[in-house]
Amino acid sequence: MPLEMVAAAFLSASLQVLFDRLARPEEKQITNPAVKEWLEELEDAAYDADDLLDEIATDALLDKLEADESSGSGTSGKVSNNLKKNVSGIEKRMEKIIEMVEFIANQKDLLYLKVIEGVASPREPTTSLVDESEVYRREEDKKEVVKMLREEHDDSSNLHVFAIVGMGGVGKTTLAQLLYNDNRVKEHFELKIWVYISERFDILMATKTVLTAVTDHPSHSSYDNKDLDWLQNMLKEVLMGKKLLLVLDNVWNEIWQHMSKPFKHVARGSRILITTRHEDVAKMMGTISTPYHLKELNFDACWQLFAKRAFDDHTVPDVRQTLEGKFKDMIVKKCGGLPLVAETLGGLLHYKETKEEWEMILKSEILDFSHEDSKIRPVLMLSYSYLPLHLKRCFVFCSIFPKGYEFHKHQLVLLWMAANLL
Repeated sequence: MPLEMVAAAFLSASLQVLFDRLARPEEKQITNPAVKEWLEELEDAAYDADDLLDEIATDALLDKLEADESSGSGTSGKVSNNLKKNVSGIEKRMEKIIEMVEFIANQKDLLYLKVIEGVASPREPTTSLVDESEVYRREEDKKEVVKMLREEHDDSSNLHVFAIVGMGGVGKTTLAQLLYNDNRVKEHFELKIWVYISERFDILMATKTVLTAVTDHPSHSSYDNKDLDWLQNMLKEVLMGKKLLLVLDNVWNEIWQHMSKPFKHVARGSRILITTRHEDVAKMMGTISTPYHLKELNFDACWQLFAKRAFDDHTVPDVRQTLEGKFKDMIVKKCGGLPLVAETLGGLLHYKETKEEWEMILKSEILDFSHEDSKIRPVLMLSYSYLPLHLKRCFVFCSIFPKGYEFHKHQLVLLWMAANLL
């Protein structure tokens, strides 16, 4: 067997055993800096091994090219063998990598690490559409905000801004979706536009998005060569005299102040509805009333939403009764009244059928890790930690792009291929 194949097989086998034993979801890296450092050392060893394999492959390719050239010229002289010349260095580096791997492996017990098996549940992307059968106890919220949107005002302005404010994962987008698709709202407004605002959203992109939504053009590319002045004047002409409902979902800054001019000529009774985590943003955008503060779900609604994800028609009734009786209070407390946490945790536990598996996940230290921004980050981190290693690598690769970056499936797959992740 050629040297490069032996070396690759040996290193691959050694590292695979290591990853199978060690590179399972290590949730302690979130709460224990020593574990995070241990994982970084493990990653460094893996990169060193990957570099060595690349060099072996390069030497083998050079040997092949030199052999082909020698054969083509008809010479019978000695062909330089890059692998044989470098074999001593390769062996020393291989030994060093294996020693490092063994050293890292021996630290596992000192850090009280344990292996955790698991499979993450799939999650669907959010759109402006909503399945009302999966929404619990939001009837009163919907009723109040519909009233706000339809209410007439005595001032001279044709357009008023309203805001739904709440912490991450509490269901602001879901409530906005319910309103957007409500028949009373459909009948009240001539034109409806839904726009998602990412943190990277700028005024040019926002104007293109709105203009794309109200015209027959299929995408932003139709306006790529247009400047902001042209875009805003075009939008002004399209919106003039129409009774408008514009939903700006996930607003992070005062973007409305910079793009509001084309909307000054809409018909009286037009509304802007924003969803945001920050009340200051609502105030800066000129809302005419106190923002609607969306509260967390109550105990029963939170459990119903969790149970819809965690159980299905195939769940054995006795199993469900046992799990519900033992863990119901703990689960609702962990969810904190946040719908997205209840859905995510329910999806994760859907694949677990024993009390031991449920208990292991629910007692995870990640779920007790608090973050000033939102309660939802820990449960999303838990879902990530239960991904298989090969999927984690693909997922982490996406973090090199800025927040709000729009991925295209085919392009992302090609990037994964280029990075040798598939």
